[in-house]
Amino acid sequence: MKLTYSKAHALQTEAEKMPRILLRLRLNHREMETIGLVDSGATVNLLPFSLGEQLGLVWRERDAIL
Repeated sequence: MKLTYSKAHALQTEAEKMPRILLRLRLNHREMETIGLVDSGATVNLLPFSLGEQLGLVWRERDAIL
């Protein structure tokens, strides 16, 4: 898979220089676009609570297994 990364500029903070990718998230009839950080070595993926709520996920009914 080839990803297009955003370019870093000298005036950006360290957090702003991290590689990002545009994501389209969809669940049933709800869809949204957001920006995600790219970590090609990650073993888990995280979704912010607020984005899950916007998609209609019910977090309290799920157990987290890490």
